[in-house]
Amino acid sequence: MKKRTNREPVSQGFALIELLVVIGIIGIFIGLILPAVLKVRESANRAQCQNNLKQFGIAIHLHQEALGILPTGGVNYATSAPEFASLARPLSAPYQQSGWGYQILPYIEQQILWSGGNSTTIEQAQLLIISTPNKLYFCPTRRPPTVFPTSSLWFGNLNPDGTTILGHPGATAQTDYAGNGGNGNNGGFVRYPYRITLSQISDGTSTTIAIGEKRMDLLNLTTAVTDDFEGYCAGWDWDSIRISSIITKTGAIGTYFAPLPDYNSSYDPGSNAFGSSHPSIFNALFFDGSVRSIPYSIDKFSFIALCSRNGNDIPTMIP
Repeated sequence: MKKRTNREPVSQGFALIELLVVIGIIGIFIGLILPAVLKVRESANRAQCQNNLKQFGIAIHLHQEALGILPTGGVNYATSAPEFASLARPLSAPYQQSGWGYQILPYIEQQILWSGGNSTTIEQAQLLIISTPNKLYFCPTRRPPTVFPTSSLWFGNLNPDGTTILGHPGATAQTDYAGNGGNGNNGGFVRYPYRITLSQISDGTSTTIAIGEKRMDLLNLTTAVTDDFEGYCAGWDWDSIRISSIITKTGAIGTYFAPLPDYNSSYDPGSNAFGSSHPSIFNALFFDGSVRSIPYSIDKFSFIALCSRNGNDIPTMIP
């Protein structure tokens, strides 16, 4: 009797054409899936950005409850590092000439940093404060927490409290958010030594912007430039305050700064405008604590009205 033998064909592996077909199919799948992945990622980043602004809103209201006034926009970038009455005793608004980014630290669980940590001198405390980044101050769509090394520090020769850190080697922690300065006089943040309260936002807290994302140069996010250098502690400066317009002596609108998306520039134009890395919109905190997305397509009159606290102007477009 003959033995039956089963002979199976020997596999020769993929033919070249088969391999190319598989690679093509994988490429198609990646092409279909990648936009969805990017969309989900941007959605998560936008939600985180909005949460950052919500925390600022809580801090602003806590500041008002504790001190009876809103944080101020500070005086200017070159005059004052965070000021102290004495070691571990910083000044608060309205006497603090550093910007709103520093003034709200105790209300976003940064009391230790606000007071200078374990520094043994006021100058050490100032250097620590301005160089310590905070995740809340950065939009994840644009960049991670960023610090710039510097030897100038852009703070005056002699601060009002008698300290000086000008020229000390150090660093400045940045921010992706700016307070609303309106036309320079009628925004939600005012310049030292002025002060306002929530009750003085007569146009309504739900229709007045407090803090928004700021338009920035994507080619220079890791390089110190005009509007991204002095950092989150800066007083009245492009780093920490953005405006909607400049008013002429006759009261007319001389220059309008429309909100715009981030840009790419090989030089350093700086920007007074609000904006973001999000498609089509930037996020803004309103004084009622709400956070809303404002489209770049918003009309000029409505945006100026949203940036004014007391103009008796009603925006026709409310996000």
